[in-house]
Amino acid sequence: MSGLIPSLKPEIWRVIGINFKRNPISSRNLWIFMHRKNINMVTKIRGLKDGPIKVAENDALGLTDYAEALCEFILSADTPITIGIQGDWGSGKSSMMYLIEQKLKADGQLQDKKLHTMWFNTWQFSQFNMSEKLSISLLSRFIDEMESLTVSKRRKESEAKKALRWIVASTVNILGADEVAKKVLEEAKPPKETSENIANLQVQLVELVDRTLTEANLDRIVVFIDDIDRLIPQKAVELLEALKLFLEIEGCVYVLACDYQVIVQGLRQKFGVGEAELKGRSFFDKIIQVPFKMPVNQYDTEGFCKKMLEHIGVAHKKSDIALYLALITYSAGFNPRTVKRLFNNLLLLKIVLDKKKALKADKVAKVNEKMRILFATLCLQNTFSPVYDYLHNYLQQLTITDGEAVSNTNQLFVELREPGKFAKLWQDVKTSETFFNQLADFIGVFFDAIQLQSDTAEAAAKTLNAAEIGTLKTILSFSGMVAVQEKPEQPTVTSDEIRQIRRLNRDLIKSVISELESRYKKELSQLSSTIFEGFRMYQPRYGDVELYTEAKSVVQPANEEFGFTIALTVDVGSPRHSDKGEKHIRHHLTDYYIQDFVPWFKKHLLTVFPTAKNSDEGYLLYEKVLPPETSREELDTAFKESAFELLDKLLPKLAQLYRGGKL
Repeated sequence: MSGLIPSLKPEIWRVIGINFKRNPISSRNLWIFMHRKNINMVTKIRGLKDGPIKVAENDALGLTDYAEALCEFILSADTPITIGIQGDWGSGKSSMMYLIEQKLKADGQLQDKKLHTMWFNTWQFSQFNMSEKLSISLLSRFIDEMESLTVSKRRKESEAKKALRWIVASTVNILGADEVAKKVLEEAKPPKETSENIANLQVQLVELVDRTLTEANLDRIVVFIDDIDRLIPQKAVELLEALKLFLEIEGCVYVLACDYQVIVQGLRQKFGVGEAELKGRSFFDKIIQVPFKMPVNQYDTEGFCKKMLEHIGVAHKKSDIALYLALITYSAGFNPRTVKRLFNNLLLLKIVLDKKKALKADKVAKVNEKMRILFATLCLQNTFSPVYDYLHNYLQQLTITDGEAVSNTNQLFVELREPGKFAKLWQDVKTSETFFNQLADFIGVFFDAIQLQSDTAEAAAKTLNAAEIGTLKTILSFSGMVAVQEKPEQPTVTSDEIRQIRRLNRDLIKSVISELESRYKKELSQLSSTIFEGFRMYQPRYGDVELYTEAKSVVQPANEEFGFTIALTVDVGSPRHSDKGEKHIRHHLTDYYIQDFVPWFKKHLLTVFPTAKNSDEGYLLYEKVLPPETSREELDTAFKESAFELLDKLLPKLAQLYRGGKL
């Protein structure tokens, strides 16, 4: 930096000890002076808006590289093709799509590939009961866009638009046409049957796109469809059905922001069947050829956190950033929208505490330390609200000058980190074991965050002194003014817990396989030519949200007319099977050739398993749902008992069928 500082009011310079008129000073020297005086100038403090990143210059998450890769793929891929940007609500899907569009417009010109982009925001049509016409709105919006690009104005209304009007008038259910749409278009008088109108619309859309590409000299059209996961799940399914049925047209690329779990819920709502009868993944794969999961684990979390603190003008040191990140990780988890909400609440409380003059540095705590403690209490309130309430009430009743009170408070934090010992809170807060395990991880970081440099005692890092407890008590009393969100029914499982669950699952399945190989040695020997690989363990790869593990064995009959898999499954709360952390035990036979397997099962095994439930994937022989609070020991015992009770019937029967030439 060079040159003189622009003229400012003299009183501003007197505050920091500079007579600017008598002593002109360069920008660089002023910065050095202020740095030595530890003066942090913030030009403008602003709250954080909940909006997507629209230009790469504002990308604090590190999404640009991924957006560039997706852009290159879109420009080179054969069409039609659909890309699904998958991720949780608030994980940055819209930001990714905007960055892709920005890069497409820049790279398309460099590669001499002229393209056109358009957006369809489904959330706009989910309001005021407009979701009933969502699919029609998508098709109408698409047609209008194509018509606007067409150089030739031969027709006032395209044949595609007419065909769409005819379909609406004939009330096609899959398009979600409602009574209002019927009444408005009752005079359209469709000239053909509904099936013919559907076929006609498909033809007219292809012709419209082809004419648009030619007359507008375009290489491809890229359609961004955002906020599908904000729709009622059934409407999301209907939208994807319409997209597949009508808009799978050469020259078109579709980029969707969606979530697989929303599709599964939508299929369940639409067809009224359970998870076992659904083929959600098959439906999803037919619509979306290229799934892309938001790289949340690769986000530049440190850079994002630092930028948020600077944006809202919060004093901090470099060493504070790691604590802010750890507090987020072990509480709400790193979701950009949730993190912005936390920092907005931090800014609001900062302003309140400034008004109350409670943020001034004193002999006990510096400003950055008070802000760090305030953020820690917000994270505690956000994810562990019962514990926040418990701690708040405990401290407000505490006389801190009492040495015994200080000792009891330190013991309280010890017990919070060891759930098994914390019987009092366990009784007051009726929740799951998972909750307390996650709480223990968080409290360790929380304890570090409330430590103050003014405590110079030999055991300072392991205990709190009266001054530290007093500072926490004061700040905790203010943080109650904001409620980031209600307590989640089932807190997010931490990485350490996932590893623990997976390890225990593996140990369980290995012990079951070892025992069954010994227990059914005779039967397995007789079936060696059909169960030639024996039982093996299967577990989804680490990183998936699935928390199940299976003992599986493939049965391949000698005649090879059909085959099936014996699967013994323990599931410790996978999201797609569990809403509130319930645990599941499922034993089923999964077929390869359903047309042959069903009659064979009915003839030979239905008498053995009369309560078996038939699905499009085979037969569910046994299922049990256990409450979230079920202990690991109880779960393992229930799994083993049910598995061996089933195998006691199944394997001898299969051996008998094999000896009789029926397997």
